[in-house]
Amino acid sequence: MKAVEDSKKEMSSINSIEIVIDETVNAIYKASDVGLLEMMASRLVSLGYDSSTMIQNHSFLYAPGNDPMAVVAHVDTVFARKPDRIISVDGSWFSSFDDENMYLGLGGDDRSGVYIIWRLLDLGHKPFVILLNDEEIGCIGAREFVKQVKCPDIKYLIEFDRHGGDEAVYYGCDNKKFERYVKHHGFHTEIGRFSDIGIIAPAWGVAAVNVSIGVHGEHEPMEHVIASEVESIIEKADKMLWNVPKKPYKYIKAKGYVPFLSLYSTWGNNEYF
Repeated sequence: MKAVEDSKKEMSSINSIEIVIDETVNAIYKASDVGLLEMMASRLVSLGYDSSTMIQNHSFLYAPGNDPMAVVAHVDTVFARKPDRIISVDGSWFSSFDDENMYLGLGGDDRSGVYIIWRLLDLGHKPFVILLNDEEIGCIGAREFVKQVKCPDIKYLIEFDRHGGDEAVYYGCDNKKFERYVKHHGFHTEIGRFSDIGIIAPAWGVAAVNVSIGVHGEHEPMEHVIASEVESIIEKADKMLWNVPKKPYKYIKAKGYVPFLSLYSTWGNNEYF
């Protein structure tokens, strides 16, 4: 098979392969979708979040925090199978090979986003946390979320679900002051099609951005996450969350903007949003 030969060619140029032993990485990437929501709920309670104010169900986990911004990621991936083993190939995380030396699909979209939020919590941040399910099949969790949760007193939303290392996408939110604020913290503007904040931001009237998570080749068997990019993103986001703006950034709809999901009835598997 050509795919097998291509995989072997990739292997021939590899300098190092190591098993990723980080317990947090393994726990996040290997958990089931609902299991990850449960794990994150327990983690938040252990960090002082009030369980009585949290909402947890199959569609989402919502945890009000003390910091006036909300962080967003989704727990589902396009891959039916979660990785049995995660390997680091020259500094990039992949799923394990199967018997034919084929990559199996990591699920970095969007487990890397969940991991980044986990690490930001470790750094002392206590934002509002929104973790959603079924993003990959039409932002179903986000749709259910806005039906149940009213907008809290926050300055903005930041989602971690974009490919690359320093990109920012706004999905029809045309608040130039907010865009400058995001650029100031090291993320440059790109064009994207859709993600969960495309549902939440207009419903709440709050500006939102989707930033990179270090994932490449998303939705494909050789999807991988560059570890050094993840660390750089955490550093950028850490500074951004500490630099609290004085006033909230409002959602300003771009002229002529039509959401992707309004144009198409199906969710593409090969386009990144």
